[in-house]
Amino acid sequence: MMNKMLNQDKEGKKVQEGTDLANEHIKMSINGISVPVTFVRGGGGNGHSDFYFYFDTSNLDETVKEFDDIQTISIECK
Repeated sequence: MMNKMLNQDKEGKKVQEGTDLANEHIKMSINGISVPVTFVRGGGGNGHSDFYFYFDTSNLDETVKEFDDIQTISIECK
């Protein structure tokens, strides 16, 4: 499932456009505000795989200006 979410593999090759599958299965919010996935990159080494998720935080600009403004972070994976 995770490999199907990739936009770029660990070698830097483009896998797919869009993040529909990632946003279907990964839900994140900060202070109750939804923060959608914008890009998923693969990585790893030494026999393991890493998955790097990038999020669009632009809708937080008005409420989260510094780290201390974060009250809650919620991540749901399904």
